[in-house]
Amino acid sequence: MGEVQGQRKEWKAAVASYEKYRQLKPDVQNATVVLLALGRAQLGAGNADAAKTIANQALLQERKD
Repeated sequence: MGEVQGQRKEWKAAVASYEKYRQLKPDVQNATVVLLALGRAQLGAGNADAAKTIANQALLQERKD
């Protein structure tokens, strides 16, 4: 759902969807992909600081995998 919302530039809804997905499936295999999508949505919503924090989390996630 977050992906479609992002394509429609419904950034706040996309952020909410990705955050909910992460809450429901914290150990999902594609965690880095989800984090990057969340970061993109945060950036689209005008939350540059949150996007930067999430991008850093994604990089750290990749190092663990």
